Amino acid sequence: MNDNKKSFIFIGKFLKMNYFNLNFRKENPHDNDTDDGG
Repeated sequence: MNDNKKSFIFIGKFLKMNYFNLNFRKENPHDNDTDDGG
């Protein structure tokens, strides 16, 4: 149960980080426009 909760929290943090990164790249296309051309 404890391990399950830990992994769930970890996945939640990871998803939040990914979402933030996506938003950040959307707001700053000039920072990283190699994969989609901005």
